Amino acid sequence: MQNFKKNLISTEKIAFLTSVSLLFSYIETIVPKFTPFLKLGLANTIVISALNFDFPSFFILICAKTIISSLFGGTLLSPFFVISICQSFGSSFAMFFLNKLNILIKKRFCSVYGISIFGASISSFIQILLSSVYLGKGTFVFLAPMLIFGIFSGFLTAFLSEYLKIPQNLDLLIKKIIEKQNNLEFQKLPESQEKIKSKKLTEQIKQNQKLSSFLIFCFVALSISTFLVKNMIVLCVFLISAFTFQIVLGKKIKLLPHVILWIFVIFCAVLVPNGEILFKISCFSITKGAVFSGITKSLRLSIVASLSLCLCSMNFNMKKSVFFTKIMEYFRFLMQIFNESEGNVFKKIKTTFEIK
Repeated sequence: MQNFKKNLISTEKIAFLTSVSLLFSYIETIVPKFTPFLKLGLANTIVISALNFDFPSFFILICAKTIISSLFGGTLLSPFFVISICQSFGSSFAMFFLNKLNILIKKRFCSVYGISIFGASISSFIQILLSSVYLGKGTFVFLAPMLIFGIFSGFLTAFLSEYLKIPQNLDLLIKKIIEKQNNLEFQKLPESQEKIKSKKLTEQIKQNQKLSSFLIFCFVALSISTFLVKNMIVLCVFLISAFTFQIVLGKKIKLLPHVILWIFVIFCAVLVPNGEILFKISCFSITKGAVFSGITKSLRLSIVASLSLCLCSMNFNMKKSVFFTKIMEYFRFLMQIFNESEGNVFKKIKTTFEIK
């Protein structure tokens, strides 16, 4: 245990890099995506930046990055969380051990770009493999495009890590944030009108621990039962209920992600014919069973996605954690710098991590 603590990188560094991953996850929401799976993976920049950490520190960083990002991204109750945590661990550990192999043989047979692309490819394969468990074998049609996209995303994350020089400037970046905390008065991050209107209600729920715990239990129970229900009418009632909870808790309903999800899931389902043929397009048959299966799976994913967003409003007492508080402090100031910077997204990122 003493050796573990001795080898552990400063919690300041782990907290800062976790906050950087949250910032990059936020930036990705600005970039439109056409399927639930084609993500740039900008948060993996911090994985590249931490490849020279000792394993315990690296493990804690990946855990913090995955869990907190899923909590704030609203996927904690959905199958996407299982996929996310598996691909995150799989790709991160693959990159970590490939980098250690580079060091061990004392010859860099693989550059940071090769390591990053390898990790992105592992991530893409795990995504498709696990998605096929729920969505069916039709998802494998996306494996080749995902691997090609993984080359681009892997190159991008390696480029960002090299360009921003986060590993080299890590101590200076932390010092910069601390100095800004001490010398500058930052404004609070802007809140949407919907959040302001529901703020009192949300605070009341958080203050009432018993009610908060009961609602968390309800959300988890409803999410589990969603995958046991086969009746489409009941699932529609569940979805309306989830949307209602989301509105009450001040979470705005964004229909576009649900529409994209539905199109993707139904498309994957109809690739595997099942039951009575409804109509044919050339030699391709659209079957009743496949369409029904696609709609059912779409409803379930929309329900758990909505409930996951509701869960974000609940009180997990994480504010009592010094580590979590430190992450949120860093994240707040990084967001402040990013939002106040001028220019396009790339220039904003550059300004945020600029050492002056």
